[in-house]
Amino acid sequence: MRFGREQNWAALVLAALGQYTAWGVALATEGGPTGAWGGILGQAAAGERPAVGACAKATGHGAGVMQGAIKHLEHVMRPRQTVAKGRIGALPALSGLGYSVLPRIFGSEHMNRQVVITCAVTGAGDTVGRHPAIPVTPAEIAAAALDAAKAGAAVVHCHVRDPATGKGSRDVALYREVVARIRESDTDVVVNLTAGMGGDLFIGPDERPREFGADTDLVGALERLPHVEELLPEICSLDCGSYNFGEGSLVYVSTPDMLRRGAKRIQELGVKPELEVFDTGHLWFARQMLEEGLLDEPPLFQLCHGIRWGAPPELAVLQAWVQLLPPGANWTAFAISRDQMPFAAAAALLGGNVRVGLEDNLYLERGVHASNAQLVERARSILELMGAEVVGPAAAREKFGLTKRA
Repeated sequence: MRFGREQNWAALVLAALGQYTAWGVALATEGGPTGAWGGILGQAAAGERPAVGACAKATGHGAGVMQGAIKHLEHVMRPRQTVAKGRIGALPALSGLGYSVLPRIFGSEHMNRQVVITCAVTGAGDTVGRHPAIPVTPAEIAAAALDAAKAGAAVVHCHVRDPATGKGSRDVALYREVVARIRESDTDVVVNLTAGMGGDLFIGPDERPREFGADTDLVGALERLPHVEELLPEICSLDCGSYNFGEGSLVYVSTPDMLRRGAKRIQELGVKPELEVFDTGHLWFARQMLEEGLLDEPPLFQLCHGIRWGAPPELAVLQAWVQLLPPGANWTAFAISRDQMPFAAAAALLGGNVRVGLEDNLYLERGVHASNAQLVERARSILELMGAEVVGPAAAREKFGLTKRA
């Protein structure tokens, strides 16, 4: 059986996600392009650099494209050698399944060939001191959003930060300035505002757990929405469940009662909720809200990977979630840090859309800080090499069922 370009990129994605040893050995049994990719993956697993020219010739890709792919493999894989070598035992099981598994999961029948890129511009995380140019002020956030749109993002997902401290904020005035600057520009883009702020609960010490930490910012469902009510973005996020957030004692709180009340208000406002899923139960409950009529068709899901301690950045998790989505749902997926670009490719191959941006990843490559526009450009290049078209805001509105705001 001969694989096409999408399947070769699928192998590359599997490799970048740490499954490259098994797939590399399996693919190496094939001739032509597939065998060449097997050679790349197998040699990468062994820590060896393959011959760029020979692989480029065998796969039909240009040497420059191959060089970039190999460089990315080296960057992503190097820290995972031990883990990947530990997975070689899975090869017999994979071989026993036969090659039909790969086309079924990644075949052109499922690939999304008209991809919406969302750029998550700044987030609310503690990243200001780890990047020299994190957008902080409303002017910086709006400018970064517009640069991302010009680079190919159809949607910009915006948090705001306190200009004095750089910390995440719920200040409506800050949102107002960001949105005004975007809407008054000559660049069309779908505005997506977070509605996830206000769920942070820092549990007290073990002997006094009810003495909540000073950084606790916990408010009810409606108090998380005043900026959405005033500014009426086309999309706002809705975090679909509670979970342990990172190390320590921080819990993000989004209870079923909060979610039902928030979803109902967002529906009344005519805003499309982006249903952010950080764990499997979140997707389950989002489907429940859809059944209860609290969400309008078609629903829009954001499948989030790599945020501790939600869902890990594993391809098997993304595959499982895609199988659990309700019929007709639109969806986007992302992973943080070094897994951002592999998941951009994986999402499109599985039929979804893509999210990148400084909220999720600070680097273009090892040691090189990125801008939002550069991350969008990188994702766009990957998608176009796969044969997909990156669509603009008008197509995104039609696909997601959005109403353009003035």
